[in-house]
Amino acid sequence: MSNHAPLRDFVDRVYIINLPEQATRLASTKAELHHLGFDPDSDQIRTPFAPRPETTNGFPSRGVYGNFLSHLSILTDIRDSSLERALVLEDDAIFRRSFHRADVQSKLINELNARDWGMWFGGHSLTSELRNASKGLVATTDGFRWAHCYIVNKTAVTDLVSYLEETADTPRGDPRGGKMYIDGAFSLFRRIFDKHTCVVSNPAVSIQKGTQSNLASTSWYDRGRFVQSSANLLRAARDEIWRWSGFRAGN
Repeated sequence: MSNHAPLRDFVDRVYIINLPEQATRLASTKAELHHLGFDPDSDQIRTPFAPRPETTNGFPSRGVYGNFLSHLSILTDIRDSSLERALVLEDDAIFRRSFHRADVQSKLINELNARDWGMWFGGHSLTSELRNASKGLVATTDGFRWAHCYIVNKTAVTDLVSYLEETADTPRGDPRGGKMYIDGAFSLFRRIFDKHTCVVSNPAVSIQKGTQSNLASTSWYDRGRFVQSSANLLRAARDEIWRWSGFRAGN
């Protein structure tokens, strides 16, 4: 592990969202952090208790609700701990090989330090939308999927927690957002609280690993052992191609 790890020094804490039975995914995420220069066994890395709600409480599913609560409880802890900045990862986050390099991390941090920002998303689903944008950091209020890799700044976390608490108590379909996927709530937060500038990395430095989601129903190709094994090999190949090239099939 490199002694010079700019991202490790930039964030006060790293939170990993992980279900207890997904030990392999947790180990994979810690390996990702090790490549980025973190000590995965240090107190800087936290894996909080993952809520397991007994009902959907009006959310699309129990998994969606539990994931929402995980993000909300982490963000609440960031606020209550008076942290300057914290990195939040879901346990399927993977990173570009180039992002392992200290100079690439330093470039990101220098760009963040040169501007006001509330949230940085290293992973997002924006592709064609950024085709004509400059490389590096791009400020956006556009909606996008994924909330698996972001840094929240202390300047935004209080409003973010309050908004998510409001969303959790608001019926689905409300114009301000209610009982939805966490990435949808983040998208609405960016539009409603545009004083907290959201920036994304262009191109993305992280995507979600090609594994079956904990939030979605099982796909047909994950139901048979042979077909599932083939699907897993294809996912792993896709992930490795993206790590080196940034090419993301289907986008």
